[in-house]
This record gives sequence, structure tokens and C-alpha cells, in this order.
Amino acid sequence: MSSPATTSGANGAVREVDGGTADAAEAVVAALVSGDTDRYLAVCAPDVLLDLVVPMWRFQLSGHDGLREALAGEFLPGRRVNEQHVTPTSDGVLVELEAEGLEDGQPVKWWTMHHIRIDGDRVVEHIAHCSGMLDQQQMARQAAEAPMVRAR
Repeated sequence: MSSPATTSGANGAVREVDGGTADAAEAVVAALVSGDTDRYLAVCAPDVLLDLVVPMWRFQLSGHDGLREALAGEFLPGRRVNEQHVTPTSDGVLVELEAEGLEDGQPVKWWTMHHIRIDGDRVVEHIAHCSGMLDQQQMARQAAEAPMVRAR
């Protein structure tokens, strides 16, 4: 996409976006879903800011090295994305993911909401909220005590 394009969100609303922003948003979504750190960093500004909120903690990192370090915690071995929801915004994209992987050789599951802000064709800010990793015992408890009402 090199000219203005239209994108549609979850609610079907269509909007026109700058071609560079649309290309960057598309690359970000593909990289987050596939777990490709290099592809993600290729569309990030050198001073990209990561603002990460995890259970009982919040921190910020700046630049490619900081983002690479943080993404290692998201892109775990054997990671598989079970669900994804993508919503274009006026300045980027929201990406909701449900994923599973291995942490210390044990299966874990987590949910993240990524709010990606893009300026032109570069990611300038990545705000992420993560549920934290649920181990098998927590997953079983979740299913027994708080089953989902409907699939999304």
C-alpha cells in the first residue's frame, strides 16, 4: 500500500488511512501474531517507547534493544496465537491476542492488548497490557470457576 487505503475495524467501520501508517500497522500485526521480533523492529522508530503493564507492575523501555528484550517475554518457545482481534485507530492499531507457549518448559497461557501508535510509517509508542502467565493449574481453575460466556 503506497497510497491512502481503507481499513475496517471489528465493528465494520471503514476509514481512510495514510499508506505508510497502513503498511506499518499491517507489518506490526503480522509480526505480533507470528512472533517475528526483527520484522517488528523494522517498522519501529529508533527511540520507540514501550509502556508495559503486567499484574502488579508497570515499566517503560526505550529503543530497539529495550523492545527486543521485552518481546522475548511475549514470543516464548512454542508460542501459538489462539485468537486475535485487530482494530484500526486514528493513529495506529489495537491488537488483542490470546496466546499459549512454554515458560521454563511448562505450558502457559496469556492475553495481551497492544496499543500501537504510528507516526507516518514508524511505530513510535507501544503500550501493552498483559494478563500475566497462567500455568496449567490456573488454567484449570479459570475454566472451573469462571468459564467464558461466549467465544469471541
